Parts: sequence; structure tokens; C-alpha cells
Amino acid sequence: ALPISISIVTPCLQVVATCDLAPGQECFPVDAPVRFRGYVTNCGDITLTNVTAAASRAGALQLFNPATGLPLSGNFILPPGRAAVFSNSFLPTLAEACAGSAANAVTATARDTTTIGGPRASVTNSLTTSCPICVVPALVVTKQCPAGLIEPGGVVTFTGSVSNAGNITLTNVRSEEHT
Repeated sequence: ALPISISIVTPCLQVVATCDLAPGQECFPVDAPVRFRGYVTNCGDITLTNVTAAASRAGALQLFNPATGLPLSGNFILPPGRAAVFSNSFLPTLAEACAGSAANAVTATARDTTTIGGPRASVTNSLTTSCPICVVPALVVTKQCPAGLIEPGGVVTFTGSVSNAGNITLTNVRSEEHT
């Protein structure tokens, strides 16, 4: 009998993503897109092809060669230890803006097309990142009392206003009189 050798491979795909905040910026404005960036890397010991990445909030992501900045498309090859970069953005929902955080999941998939991995060998990985949103809810209440003196037992009529001094739409704002 002839000796048979079996090759054992460990395909691996890693996703790294982060919020793309400008220097000195701690959170995204309520009315601005949330930007994110990251990379997909082959952390295994076998070459991968058909590498794709998609974001739960922004859809399919264009992958780029980190050295040249050129877009990668089709069945590009990602050797072990190499990476492809991405960036994109999405608009937060009202609920996320109110909560002060917006989540986005990036999922990457790739195939091993060698005879070692077999015809359907694939690997997938994902990462969810939450980005902070600057929320400043604020009301300004003003009240003006009458200019003149009021007779004892007389009626006091005052005026006032309520305005939104924050950066988010407020709903169900009510005014109540307390005596």
C-alpha cells in the first residue's frame, strides 16, 4: 500500500471595524452619518478567494488594497496574513439617536478553492461595533410676570414660552399650570 498524506488546513477570516471619528471628536452629531472603517484579514494558513464583506447598515462593502488604495473585485486572492480595507457610513435611526449609540455589524466571507479545502469550503466571520452619538436634549422655559402690581385677590396673568435648545427633536412636550 502506498502511503497517503493528509493536509490539515485552518482557514480563518477576521473582521476588525471601528468608528471613524475625526481627531478630537468623541461622538457623531445626531443629524450626521455614522462613519466606520476597518479591515478583513486572512488569519489562517491557506489562501482565500471570493472575499466579500457586507455591513448590516450599509450593505455590500467595497474592499481595497491597503498598499495601493485600489479597489479589489471579483475573485481576488487573499493570501495568509494579508488584509483588505473598507470604509462606509450610514444614518442612525431616531431610536439610536435618542439612545446615544448606533450599532453596525460587518460580516466577511471567503472561499478556499484549492483541492485541499474541497469545492464548498468557506469561512465567515463578523463583528458588531457600536458608535457613540452626541445627544443633547434640552428645553428652555421662560416666564414673564405682569409689569404692574396686582390687587389682593386679583387675577395674575403671565406669559411664557417653551423652546427646544437641544440637538434632537422632542415629542410630547406639554405645559402644565401649577398654583
